[in-house]
Amino acid sequence: MASPAPAPDKIRFGTFELDVTSGELRKSGILLKLQPQPFRVLLLLIESAGQVVTREEIQRCLWTDSTFVDFEHGINFSINQVRCALTDSAENPRYVETIPKRGYRFIAPVEVPFGLKRPVVSMPVQLQSVTTSQLRPELEAITSRRRSAMMMIVIFAAAFLGSAYFLSHRAAPAAGIKPRRLTANPSGMPVDRAMISPDGKYLAYSDQSGIQLQLIGANETHTLEALDGFLPSQAGLYPAAWFPNAVRLMFNAELAGKKSIWTASVLGGSPQKLRDDALGYAVSPDGSLIAFTTHPTRIGEREIWLMGSDGEDARKLLTATENSGVGRVVWSPEGQRIAYQRFHWETDKFEISVESCDLKGSQCVVILSDSELVDFWWGPDGRLIYSRTEPQPNEKDSNLWEIRINPRTALRLGEPRRLTNWAGFSFEGLTGTSNGKRLAFRKNSVEFDVYVGELERSGGGLKMPRRLTLDDHDDFPFAWTPDSKAVIFMSNRNGPINVFKQALDGKSAELIATGPGEALAPTLSPDGSWILYAVTPKFKGSSQSVRLMRVPLSGGAPQEILETHGYLQHDCTRLPATLCVFAEQIDDRQVVFWAFDPILGKGRELLRYRASPSDMFDWALAPDGLHVATIKSHDPEGRIRILSLTGKSERDVVVPGRGGFCSVNWDADGNGFLVTSQSPRLVSLLHVNWDGRAKLLWQRKATGGGLAIPSPDGRYLAVAGSTADSNVWILEDF
Repeated sequence: MASPAPAPDKIRFGTFELDVTSGELRKSGILLKLQPQPFRVLLLLIESAGQVVTREEIQRCLWTDSTFVDFEHGINFSINQVRCALTDSAENPRYVETIPKRGYRFIAPVEVPFGLKRPVVSMPVQLQSVTTSQLRPELEAITSRRRSAMMMIVIFAAAFLGSAYFLSHRAAPAAGIKPRRLTANPSGMPVDRAMISPDGKYLAYSDQSGIQLQLIGANETHTLEALDGFLPSQAGLYPAAWFPNAVRLMFNAELAGKKSIWTASVLGGSPQKLRDDALGYAVSPDGSLIAFTTHPTRIGEREIWLMGSDGEDARKLLTATENSGVGRVVWSPEGQRIAYQRFHWETDKFEISVESCDLKGSQCVVILSDSELVDFWWGPDGRLIYSRTEPQPNEKDSNLWEIRINPRTALRLGEPRRLTNWAGFSFEGLTGTSNGKRLAFRKNSVEFDVYVGELERSGGGLKMPRRLTLDDHDDFPFAWTPDSKAVIFMSNRNGPINVFKQALDGKSAELIATGPGEALAPTLSPDGSWILYAVTPKFKGSSQSVRLMRVPLSGGAPQEILETHGYLQHDCTRLPATLCVFAEQIDDRQVVFWAFDPILGKGRELLRYRASPSDMFDWALAPDGLHVATIKSHDPEGRIRILSLTGKSERDVVVPGRGGFCSVNWDADGNGFLVTSQSPRLVSLLHVNWDGRAKLLWQRKATGGGLAIPSPDGRYLAVAGSTADSNVWILEDF
């Protein structure tokens, strides 16, 4: 399958695109304002990327010898304008670096399309600074408003410890590493998995067309034979690992919430199923064993197993502890150990680590603990290569680090060392060759925006939603103004997450509430006069607290309502009902629902519900305040559990043929439910009535679902829609 070539006069770096012909600069497709002189300076710097451009060269570029101006002021103005457009800074540069007493240097990787006449050089230069890591908002993976608030709060607290460690154990980055792109999928058709063959000749990657096999270095790609009954647009087929001979490929299949492990030959023939209800991860260096996981939870898989190369002799290797999960399993180069990611979530902390054990599940060691960890790969030369996210305002970027470990014991032999410090890059799905000379990865970006659609009358569907927020940051809708004329949403457009509102006919948003910290999950009070939101935790030793705040809808000073631990979202009714509720995870097994008043604070206990932190738990309060609707993900039956706040029995609403629910809300009149359902390739928005009958309102190709928010008059729905851009890149001789 041939990949589309970029336009010949457009230069790309990070999320930016510079059009040489039109003189325009865009970020994620959005046109930025940049005056002609700063634009020429930016182009001059990019033409000499990696090299110093002196102030004299900039002067000659902008003015003739006969021109009389304040050159120093003019150059400073142009550089400042460039940095402002790129959201860059002189103190912590990611694009334009100041070289004292000499000039400036462009330091980010530059992608130059074939055919560009200007001699642009791509030469990323590494910086020497490591900045403090703050919040890593996992907005790409957020699928509901409750999980978004809760996950960001937990990760915020954990980030302090990871940041402190890396500040005190930092080392200078490596120099001379140059990335090269292997795939060119367009935005909206992302590469979601990729594996390079052990000999470095082939790349297997998956997208909405299925699994593609590319001969690296040649314009030659073909599609792996599909499974019978699997439609690539609906089912997920993902390459998982190559066998040592680089002929046999293991891949995972997912359909209707069911996962299975398969193998196929690149030479042709029908794929062979190895196991159901499992996720394949890695093939041992000698090809005799396969490591796989089973029993999915909210925070990874519960168990790691080993089996023979044809699926025989399966045995359990280890089971994650309570409120923990595992993922990303790799083999040691010698094949005597495995390493895996471990996630641990309690009511007051969230931890990510890389751990290792032998093939008996013993001699376990913690190699690395870092709340900013994204992915890792175990190289043949005693190096563990891993990626971690950058601090705000570059929290969507990640960069590579390495640490030396003993290949037989997995014990650390040194301190972490930064390998890259590139702007606009992310390193996901790390996969390397057997000789350690090539490392492939996915450069991935996902943007969430607010979409608004009008509901058709008489129980019809949803008219095609239109995009409301036009910025290039992440925006999530949570509520409406009482007159149904504006959407209230949270966004990271200013760096920290704040609360905004935007009119349906408006082009820009109005800031309503800020922290200190992150302002999350804005909800309207029953009388419509207050916006109620959560503020990220104060870090107090090993515990965390979240403050519920109120601010007038018209704007003003925020005021604290109450402080809570184990926060799990809040919600309010609409008049004539006057109830507001928040939930707390009080221990590893119970959630308590409490009443609260926007003025008076915490009220009485309403209900206790059995749920652990590892459950994929979402809930919504009915408009009349009589019930709470809850869901747990990984429920193949598509179950909505209705809890009574008046002492009546629980009730289940089951949607036949549907599963993978990721959010639940009530419709405007409280007579039904708005549910989002996630499949490997599609997000579906459903309206479900009390007897379980579902009507499809909207379906789209997306990487994550979002809660649907009905307007008070029942005329509109606000939903979060995502756009993904992901391709495979490679590093060589790094």
